[in-house]
Amino acid sequence: MFGTILKKTFWNTFDHLGTLILLNLVWFFVSVPWFVGGFFALRVLAGALGVAGVITGFAAWILAVWLNPASLWILSVASEWAEYRTLSRSELWGLLRSRLFTGLWLSVVASLTALILGANAAFYLSLSGKLHWIGLFLAGITIWVLVALVSLGYHLGLLLSRDRSADVREGLRQALYFSLTTPFASLLLGVATLVFAALLVMTQVGLPLAAMAFPAVFAATGERELFKRLLPKDERDPAADRAEEARTFRDLIKPWDMDR
Repeated sequence: MFGTILKKTFWNTFDHLGTLILLNLVWFFVSVPWFVGGFFALRVLAGALGVAGVITGFAAWILAVWLNPASLWILSVASEWAEYRTLSRSELWGLLRSRLFTGLWLSVVASLTALILGANAAFYLSLSGKLHWIGLFLAGITIWVLVALVSLGYHLGLLLSRDRSADVREGLRQALYFSLTTPFASLLLGVATLVFAALLVMTQVGLPLAAMAFPAVFAATGERELFKRLLPKDERDPAADRAEEARTFRDLIKPWDMDR
C-alpha cells in the first residue's frame, strides 16, 4: 500500500508543483500566529514542567498548526487532487471559506486539551513517597492518551477536509474508527507525515515553500488509500486502482508521452 501512496503522491505533487508552492506561501503567512504562539508556549512549558512540558508543548503545537484554517484549506485542496479532480481558481479559494471558523476554534480546543493532559502528567510525575510509582504509572497513561489525541487530530483534519459536509462530531467518530481498525497503518502514516514535514522545515527554505503542502498531498493520498482498504471486498477494484495512475518514472524522461 505504501508503494502506491508514494507513487501517487509523487505524481500529484508533480502535476501541481507550482500551485502547491503558492498555497504553502499563503499558509505560511496565515499560520504565523500559530507558529509564534506555539513557540512561546513550548518555552514556557519546558521551563515549568520539564520533559512533560516539552512533550506537551510539541503535541499542542502540532495540533494547533495541523487544525488551523489555513492547514484545513491545504488539506481540502490536497484531498481533491488525491481524487484526481481539477479545481478552478474560485473553487480553490472557496475551500478556504468552507472550514474557516471550524479551524479557528478546533485548533484552540485541541491544543488546550493537550495542555490539560500535559499538566496532569506533570502533576503525576511530581508525586513522591509511596505515591511515586502510582504517579509514574498514571503519567505514562496520560502521555499515551496525549499520543492518541495527536493521532485523532491528524485523522480528524484529513476527514473534515475530505468530507466537507461532515461536522466535527462525525469527523471524530470516523477518525476514531480509522485509528482503531487500522492502528499500525494509521500510526505509520501519521509518523511519516510528521517526519516528512520536519525534514522540510529543517531545510529552512522548505518551511515557507513546502512544509505543509507537500506532506498534505502525501497525507491525503494515504488517507484515501487507507479508506479503500476498509471497503468491503466486493466494492474494491484493484485493476481500476492500478489504472488510475499508470505513469512510471520513465515518463519523466519523455514527458510528452504522458497521458496526463
